[in-house]
Amino acid sequence: MEWSGVVEGPELRLVDEWQDVAVKMDARGASQLWVAPIETVSESEEGFERVYQGSQIMGVWPVDLGSADAWSAETTLHVATAREK
Repeated sequence: MEWSGVVEGPELRLVDEWQDVAVKMDARGASQLWVAPIETVSESEEGFERVYQGSQIMGVWPVDLGSADAWSAETTLHVATAREK
């Protein structure tokens, strides 16, 4: 998943049909989910190469820092098969 971008809303579903895995992330109350690749640089015989290592997904919640109210957040990850049996 060498993709980056912004997902509007609190849910994101990712599917790997080859491995038959589906992952759904639910960040209740989040206004957006930011997705970005994690990459490293490796030196090989052919020179420097960019190597994809994984992806990061970060929830963005609207928070009023001036409020004295307590604030909490919860993110749930659901893992299932991608195809129905």
